[in-house]
Amino acid sequence: MRPLDHFAFTVANLLVNNPENAAVMEITVMGPYLEIQKEMDIALAGAQMKLAVNNKPMEPWRSIRVKPGDTVTIGQVTSGCRAYLPLAAQLMFLKSWAAAQLMLAEKLADSRDVPCRREMKSKSLTLLY
Repeated sequence: MRPLDHFAFTVANLLVNNPENAAVMEITVMGPYLEIQKEMDIALAGAQMKLAVNNKPMEPWRSIRVKPGDTVTIGQVTSGCRAYLPLAAQLMFLKSWAAAQLMLAEKLADSRDVPCRREMKSKSLTLLY
C-alpha cells in the first residue's frame, strides 16, 4: 500500500536513517501519546501537528533523539491531513499499530460512553490512546 503523502513518508524515514520504504506510523487528525522505552530517533513529517517531547515543543521535519522514560505527544492536525512518524529502532511495529487501530475501532463501534484508556507495549515504546 502506498502512503498518501509519499514525499513526507520518504523524508520522515530518511530523517531517522531508515530505508525510504520502512514502516511508519501514519497519523490522521489526532496523534498519539507515546512513552519511550528504548533510545531511538524519531521525526514527524507531513501535516502540521504539534509535537512535544516531555512537554517541550519540538520542530517537525527534524530528527529528534528520545530516551527511555521520555514522553512524546502529537497533537491535533492544524493544516494538512496526514503526518508520518518513523521510529529508528528496527521495530516490528506495523503489527502492533494495526492491532491498536483495530482495538480503537472496536471501542468506537461500542456506543456506550465509557472512559477508556488502552495501552499497547513493545520493547521500545508504549502507545496510549
